[in-house]
Amino acid sequence: MNPHPARPDVIIAGAGIIGVTLALELRLRGENVLLLDPAPPCDAASRVNAGVLSPGSVLSMAGPGLWRALPRYLMNRDPGLRLHLADLPAMSGWLRRFLARANARSVSDTAEALAPLTAAAQSAHERLAQISGALPHFRSTGWTKLYRSPPGAAQEDELRLMERLGVPVARLSATDLQALEPDLAPVYAGALHYPSAMSVDSPRDVGLSYFRHYQSLGGAFLQASMAQMHREGEAWVLRTGAGEIRTNRVVIAAGAWSAALLRPLGLRLPMVAERGWSAHLPAGQIRLSRPVCDVARGFVMTPMREGIRVSSGVELTLPGRTPDLSQITLALQAAQKVLGIHAPAITPARSGMRPSLPDGLPAIGRVAGPKNLWVATGHGHIGFATSAVTAQMIAADMAGETPPVPLARFAPERF
Repeated sequence: MNPHPARPDVIIAGAGIIGVTLALELRLRGENVLLLDPAPPCDAASRVNAGVLSPGSVLSMAGPGLWRALPRYLMNRDPGLRLHLADLPAMSGWLRRFLARANARSVSDTAEALAPLTAAAQSAHERLAQISGALPHFRSTGWTKLYRSPPGAAQEDELRLMERLGVPVARLSATDLQALEPDLAPVYAGALHYPSAMSVDSPRDVGLSYFRHYQSLGGAFLQASMAQMHREGEAWVLRTGAGEIRTNRVVIAAGAWSAALLRPLGLRLPMVAERGWSAHLPAGQIRLSRPVCDVARGFVMTPMREGIRVSSGVELTLPGRTPDLSQITLALQAAQKVLGIHAPAITPARSGMRPSLPDGLPAIGRVAGPKNLWVATGHGHIGFATSAVTAQMIAADMAGETPPVPLARFAPERF
């Protein structure tokens, strides 16, 4: 473990995949960086995601179909989304903005804003993976969305949107799908296949490869909490569990906890957490060639190093709320039926809190007002996929360069 410098050039609060990739990017540029987190690197949401990198991951949870499904969501009858009525008052600001975007125009607007980010995601990761030794974890598998009923108007809208964005996607019949993934039970009427998507066999191992390379370059990590930060003259002073640390620049990349750190500084991000779960089923002789999403049951199955990772739908909640295992339990049961697996999960269920903003876009960039403060949070379910390009964007902005993706749509103050 490298000792942390007395006064680093940059402190990054948060050692999830966003913070780790940014720390490595800045260290490659010669910055003296301290990565700060109360937990080990890549140990929460970065550890449990489905490992998909798709240019087509641009669709917000808010869409025209939300209104029809809302009663089901409120009664927790949909496995893809959970809400707790007791949390609704605290989430009212987020929910009001979220519901206001449940229309076709907003879906298109969000998708067009995210498309440059997801389009640049794979090459940004491949660059870091090449220099850190993580490249063997990446696979050009594509990914597939499975439908138990014949694809309808929503899927036609998705196809048209992807065509407009230049994202290749193929419509598969039930026969096509059986040829592509013969070990899936014949319960699906069709599918949409994204052939240009990539996946990884262990998101956490990718993150740890980046982290180890960062440390090999002299990057420092301090496992400690951050209670508060304030300005003293030209410096930021961070009060941590290991004492006070001064720095010139700060990046808040603390996932679902970012909003609480930013609020005392005058930036109020309307953020909730998308809690997601994953566990692994034994692969045995099952052949699953790529990540697949059962849209109706709200879960994803991904072939991983540990086995077949089953990832649940989302639970909209607030940090610190009591975990609810019902979604991952239902997802595992459904996955066992689809794959014909009778054995139980071979790893415990783990959860992660993904930071979610109501317009479906992350907050990336310099904060207006407080000097030398940046934000990189709110990526929702595409945090792993877009972490490396987010790091390039922040690093370029810090250096006074033009970011690879324009920052304007992701301005932290847009709310």
